[in-house]
Amino acid sequence: ILAILNNNLTVAKEKDIEVDLNIDIPKELKVNSMDISIILGNSLSNAIEACENLKKKYIKLYMYMKGEYLIIKIKNSKKEDVFIDENSYETTKIDKENHGFGLKNIKYIVDKYDGLLKIEQSKEEFILNIAMKEIC
Repeated sequence: ILAILNNNLTVAKEKDIEVDLNIDIPKELKVNSMDISIILGNSLSNAIEACENLKKKYIKLYMYMKGEYLIIKIKNSKKEDVFIDENSYETTKIDKENHGFGLKNIKYIVDKYDGLLKIEQSKEEFILNIAMKEIC
């Protein structure tokens, strides 16, 4: 998890993206660390791509426990609306052969933990909300 965070933070810093991390989770989680790494890797990569060419560039990552759920919330600045089919999580990008797997992978992992994936967006911000149940 730390390697994924460090890698994405380095990329964000190179692109002058302001990053705000608020992480308050126990050292030992029942959610598999590889699953968390896949979620963070895909979502942070998407966030970096969405805001890298903007004047106001930011990514905010929140991770915390709420009861028996691990909550992951990622907010980032954006320019264009992101059109997402919440049934298939297909990409709207032109190059479909090389894109569109990230959200599908995230959804698969969230479902594995009896969780919830909710996407919100305003004109200038994209928000990815994830809740995953701490199951064995």
